[in-house]
Amino acid sequence: KGSSGVSDRSPAQLPANFDVQPFPNPATTSLTIGLRDGTIKSVHIRNVMGQDVTPMIAQSSGSLDISGLQAGVYFVIIATQERINVQRFTIVK
Repeated sequence: KGSSGVSDRSPAQLPANFDVQPFPNPATTSLTIGLRDGTIKSVHIRNVMGQDVTPMIAQSSGSLDISGLQAGVYFVIIATQERINVQRFTIVK
């Protein structure tokens, strides 16, 4: 975990029991949410100020269009039936 307490590891480095994986990191135009089991209830992307920049509802794994966001550091909050996962990711242009 980084100094913020948020995982900044790539999907290949995540432990086997970690069920939600956003990738690629860094991203450019899209962010894919990989879910091993279950259903994604909601996905939110927040900037470093904590502002919701793209609240979304998702039903399963999929790709999120982030092309409208500026380059920088963001946090993706992914809620499943079992837990809420927060991970840091970077957008590069």
